[in-house]
Amino acid sequence: MQDAPGPMDQQSTHYTVLARRFRPQTFEEVIGQEHVAGGLRNAISTGRVAHAYLFTGARGVGKTSMARILAKTLNCSNSNDGQPCHECDVCQSIAAGQDVDVLEIDGASNRRIDDIRDLRRNVGVKSMRSPYKIYIIDEVHQLTTEAFNALLKTLEEPPENVKFIFCTTEPSALPDTIVSRCQRFDFGLIGLDRIAARLTAIAEAEGVSVSNDAVELVARRAGGSMRDSQSLFDQLLAFGQQQVDATDVHRLLGTAPDELLLAIIQPLVERRPHDAIVAFETALSAGAQQDELLGQLIECSRDLMVQATGADGVVVRSVGPMAAQQLTNLAAVWGVETAIAAMQVLAETVSRSRWTRQSRALADLALVRIATLEQLSGVSGWLQQLVGGDAGSDQKKTVDSLNSLPHRPEPATPEEIGSTGPGVETEAVAEVETQAVAEVEAEVEAGVEAGVEAGADQAVSGPGVVDDGRGSETVSNQTAAEVVESPETVTPLESGQEERVWTEVTGRISGLLREHVQRVDRIAISGPNRLDLVFAAEYDFHRRFCERPEVIRQLEELLQDVTGGVVQVRLIQEERKPEPEPAPEEQSKTNVEVIETDPMVEEAQNVFGATVQRVVPVNRPAVGE
Repeated sequence: MQDAPGPMDQQSTHYTVLARRFRPQTFEEVIGQEHVAGGLRNAISTGRVAHAYLFTGARGVGKTSMARILAKTLNCSNSNDGQPCHECDVCQSIAAGQDVDVLEIDGASNRRIDDIRDLRRNVGVKSMRSPYKIYIIDEVHQLTTEAFNALLKTLEEPPENVKFIFCTTEPSALPDTIVSRCQRFDFGLIGLDRIAARLTAIAEAEGVSVSNDAVELVARRAGGSMRDSQSLFDQLLAFGQQQVDATDVHRLLGTAPDELLLAIIQPLVERRPHDAIVAFETALSAGAQQDELLGQLIECSRDLMVQATGADGVVVRSVGPMAAQQLTNLAAVWGVETAIAAMQVLAETVSRSRWTRQSRALADLALVRIATLEQLSGVSGWLQQLVGGDAGSDQKKTVDSLNSLPHRPEPATPEEIGSTGPGVETEAVAEVETQAVAEVEAEVEAGVEAGVEAGADQAVSGPGVVDDGRGSETVSNQTAAEVVESPETVTPLESGQEERVWTEVTGRISGLLREHVQRVDRIAISGPNRLDLVFAAEYDFHRRFCERPEVIRQLEELLQDVTGGVVQVRLIQEERKPEPEPAPEEQSKTNVEVIETDPMVEEAQNVFGATVQRVVPVNRPAVGE
């Protein structure tokens, strides 16, 4: 690793952040992206450097740093075996982002077609002092469609000494015509242990003592992004302390330590809502922010769910190694189904808290709902028993009673006419038993889904028995094959079916979103697998709410469930149509009708025997004139 400059330049008082001072300068220093570095080194050594590269991945994983290193390696006159010298003027200027032949362009602020036209005009200009003229376009997905189209020809056949390096966090937003003209390298997230090791090395270089717990907390919070971890670490060191521990990190992030977090989780698992609310209040009083604390609880629920499935090799992300074993023990008590229900309740609470001032009340409600959830892990066992024929005593009694009920005979075939009576009777009884078990299973599954959504206790009703309205009970004549094998009914998105499809979708929506989607004025099919939702002009607020990416994604998922295919949703605001001005004749007629209903005019007509011929409007002077 190259020696990082000091925090203060000797000729300047400006502070340089850690992410810039400890930026990788060689392929080996880009942590966690060895596959990309190896591919680029081999391309350079074999002379197979492409004219365009596409670097994709999350933010802060080394895309722009790798682009600069590649530019230095290509333009350094003293490079050796695919490694720049880091000493020449070219290397120094590229590292500082000031080289005349390496142009770094921000795609977000240079996204118009005019900017790309300027780039095309400058591409033909030869490089000033280096072998290659290199364009690094960061966040390239921000370019407009017209700008991409203007770039196509140049990207396909650029001058020999021109190289393009595109960096993006959203490769799916790029046109296929652009991606197909580039060599693509995908940057992965960086492991927690490697981020922690890098932060420890930075702390030693800065002369600051940082505890392992603090480093681990920062690395976990970064979520695989090295730059995010360094920015957070920089803020932590700015406290001015020579010793940093986990308490400082929690104070900075507004999070709760592991012991307070487990003090909330354990009462939830043990169904003690009062203790959970008290522990939640204690964490807030200790300095935790409610949004951050709810996020920690969601992460805990995720870890409980993963541990309950038996995935021991997956890293626990919500707590440290010392508390991970306690979380595993709680997962064995809670079970997968209850952990899933808790995650759904917490996620719904976080979403609703953004739109209300009573966020604390919603948080307490979520804790009570989770603590009062029924033990859902036993439901899967019931289903297995029912499918295997080993039902509980109540279900077995119901099935036995069904066997004694009369069965509606089916039309006999010629082969069955010659068969013996007992054979036919056995077949009918077997059909009733299979049907009863299938219907019990269907009702139990419905109870599970309702319990997960509402967090309430659901009772399992009797199987297959319905009241015929005359005080007696009969068995549904639907066969077991129809219950088990028939797929879920779907309504294809076809002309004439859009109203029915939208009705089914809105029927599955609840809460705040339902209030907004009910403002849709009309719907229309505007193309293959595309549904337009038209809002009236006065409902623009509701349209903008539904334009949020998470809402669009939820609507498209519901449409896929209803129609059985992928459907694209487009929101349209209907223009406000000006009201047509009435014709002079119609206006005069209207004025006469209005005047004739006036009581004083009616009295005048009665006294003088007159009729209204026409109405002349009088321009009244404004008040104060």
